[in-house]
Amino acid sequence: MTRGCWATTDGRRRVRLTAGTASAPGVKRSVRRGAVRQAARQYRRMGTQPRIVERTEQPFVGVRGRVTWSTFGLIADRLPEIVGLLAERGIAPADGPFFKYELIDPSDMERELHVVAGVPVDERVRIPSADVFAGTLPAGQYATVHHVGHPDKLLGVAASLLKWGHAKGLKWDMARTDEGEVWGCRLESYHTDPRLEPDLEKWETELSFRLAD
Repeated sequence: MTRGCWATTDGRRRVRLTAGTASAPGVKRSVRRGAVRQAARQYRRMGTQPRIVERTEQPFVGVRGRVTWSTFGLIADRLPEIVGLLAERGIAPADGPFFKYELIDPSDMERELHVVAGVPVDERVRIPSADVFAGTLPAGQYATVHHVGHPDKLLGVAASLLKWGHAKGLKWDMARTDEGEVWGCRLESYHTDPRLEPDLEKWETELSFRLAD
């Protein structure tokens, strides 16, 4: 099996899924790939225009880290470990992986980011690991946009989504601090399995920014 990767916002960071992770025991490959294909069809039907959606709570397993854009791999490269831990327990991911930006300063690419790298699951699970934890993405209203194309365009997509929200008078679940923007839930979710689609120009990604209650 060839190696695959998930790329994030600037296209320079890669999350690799090795053959060992992809074929870990306990999770049928057809189940994982079927879930990814189903999600991809769902997001294609949504179109590429921003819209507001109501999301329910979503359990996940993830890790939290403090990185910069240049060291993003330190957190992104933990995703195969999470997938492997789930596979050991016979748990299939409910969808593709995501990055949840808890602290971000879009105006300064050199500043520290607080990020959660996570994998959605169908129900809350217990993971006996020092820093891998089970969490829940909050329910609520989200401004979301579906992007088809190279991940290095996501910074521009995010800026457009924020501009669209401002024009609509939306209030984000976000507070500005001296360190940057603290978000209640700002997600970057990947819905293309790189083992099935190596062409980054065809990748499907969803940005979902939670609105204030």
